[in-house]
Amino acid sequence: MRKSSKILLVICGALLVTAIATYFDVQSQSKPDFPRQDAATFLSNLAKALMEEKTNTVMNYHFPDAVVAGRHLQTIRDALQRGFSYVRDLKVEFRNLRYTRQGEQVILTTDVTASDETTVGQIYQQEVTIRLERRLVPKYRIFSAYEWKITNIEAPNIPL
Repeated sequence: MRKSSKILLVICGALLVTAIATYFDVQSQSKPDFPRQDAATFLSNLAKALMEEKTNTVMNYHFPDAVVAGRHLQTIRDALQRGFSYVRDLKVEFRNLRYTRQGEQVILTTDVTASDETTVGQIYQQEVTIRLERRLVPKYRIFSAYEWKITNIEAPNIPL
């Protein structure tokens, strides 16, 4: 066997190992189920992203076609950025979580409170309904994994 054939064989082996490792990584991230405990963690992480004023992180919790308070995500992104500029010490809490699973959807009904700890005080307090959906999402153009993300938030009287 020639030296160039051995090099090509080593490269192909390395690519195969990388592909297999990527596949298992994607599968380990796949979430076919979304129990109540995951829902509580999801809301906790969403609250943390809001309090840290990370617009892109907040947007990553939504599918691109999601609707929040009757508005599309670009409008919500702009409103978040404006809101973050007015608030100094945002605190967000989700309480009284009610969890319902309906096939490929999870419905979370929860009381949300948003407040500015330093100046304004309470900004928003309402019961909201958050719908999450499980979808098969392509990863690296060759693999796919299940993800649970927000498709709709019913949030009455939200200040936009």
